Amino acid sequence: NDEYSISVIIPAFRESAEDINRTLAIAKHRCSRPQSIQIIIAHAGGCADLHQVMQAERDGNRLSVSDDGTTIPNWGDLQLIRHSTGGGRGRCMNTGATHARGRVITFFHADTIPPRNWDSSILSALGFANNNNNNNSSSSSSIKEVSPSHPRPTCCAFLQDIDASDHALKGGGCPPGIIPVSEILCYLRCRLCKLPYGDSLLSFPANIFHFLGGFPDQPLMEDFEIISQLRIRSLLLNERIVIIPGRACCSVRRWQKFGVPYTILVNALCVHRYITGTTADELFQFYYGRNQDGKQQKQQQQQMKKTD
Repeated sequence: NDEYSISVIIPAFRESAEDINRTLAIAKHRCSRPQSIQIIIAHAGGCADLHQVMQAERDGNRLSVSDDGTTIPNWGDLQLIRHSTGGGRGRCMNTGATHARGRVITFFHADTIPPRNWDSSILSALGFANNNNNNNSSSSSSIKEVSPSHPRPTCCAFLQDIDASDHALKGGGCPPGIIPVSEILCYLRCRLCKLPYGDSLLSFPANIFHFLGGFPDQPLMEDFEIISQLRIRSLLLNERIVIIPGRACCSVRRWQKFGVPYTILVNALCVHRYITGTTADELFQFYYGRNQDGKQQKQQQQQMKKTD
């Protein structure tokens, strides 16, 4: 039997412990039943002070009281596991999923902020009813599968928004036009094409995720590939991908660093090249190599200005 209603997997590679702490704190604050949630952070390296953050979270020092004065229960389980085999985010998330004991597996990015009642929204979208009468239960025994809907949901995700909070901006400005542009692109991609990306809190029934073999073992486009598989299944079988109306707030840092037109262009080129036969390994070099070249060019320009 599944021990928890949802297992949340958070891959962490060179992430700020402060960002992870913030994500955990807000996720707990916006969760309807934290005690039924298993949190698994798959640490791939480069995250300083992460152990201290985990210990503080275990000690219950984070968001113990809500805005209305009610006590917020601790997570049902909180684990920090080590991923040391490389291979990109997909392989790291698969490592975390091997420790999952929830009926549903949800994938957070370390700097993605979920909407309110995200857990109950996910369970409802995937066809599970949350029995809140058992408020003290930490297991999934209070989660029951409702009458099968037609077609059957195999995955769900939220719409996306940009996190324009002071913490997310980190003293920088919000790129002009990013919020309306991101909302329009997200609507077209998710609502019309049923193609949510990994920072939309992708969630799967655990049996479906394991049946698919998890994310493909590739360094990039792992989210695109698994969703593409489910889209094909939905055409052949009585299945569907569900887009939840609430919005997950995603990091603005890449848009800040490279600008809106450049980021949109590179993302579109990656999708086009992938579906026309470019391998994920080649795209990894294209994507991160191009971004690194842009960063180095910007640094060189700044250095020239200082010299002038």
